[in-house]
Amino acid sequence: MRLNRMLTVSALVAVMFGPGMSAPAGARAAVVNQQDRVFLVASHQGDMAEILSGADAAAAGMCPQVRQLGSMLVADHTRLYQQGAAVADDQAVLLPPVPDPEQTGLVTETARRQGADFDRTWLRMQEDFHLQTLQAGAQEAAAGSSPRVTALARATAPVIDHHLTLVRQAMSRC
Repeated sequence: MRLNRMLTVSALVAVMFGPGMSAPAGARAAVVNQQDRVFLVASHQGDMAEILSGADAAAAGMCPQVRQLGSMLVADHTRLYQQGAAVADDQAVLLPPVPDPEQTGLVTETARRQGADFDRTWLRMQEDFHLQTLQAGAQEAAAGSSPRVTALARATAPVIDHHLTLVRQAMSRC
């Protein structure tokens, strides 16, 4: 069963993220600073990691809150992924095709766990991911140069903060 779940997650990665994103030939060369680029890439990779780990939690979570939260993360981070990709495309920022190696390792390691151990490990990972995302958004709001990118960071913060609250509530129940 564990192998089937990992294969399903791998297939999801291949279908959702394909060979990688690139700016189209006609993309405008927008003026963005390094901070804007860092935020867009980090946000994009974070959304991919959340979608993958959320799908795993929805399927493998033992605790009902973990399964529900996993489904919510897939839906919300898919929407955020699309919004971020649209802004990156408009700003001519190339995005990587997969989460960063650390995220990939954490998601993979967590997927190997079972039962209550999976739930606890997954929730701790989600707390860390969401705290990192909030920090990246605050940094972007403070130092970004592109109004579209800083607006994206500000708009995503309430969603990420809500997820963090739910993760912490689930930590006390699962």
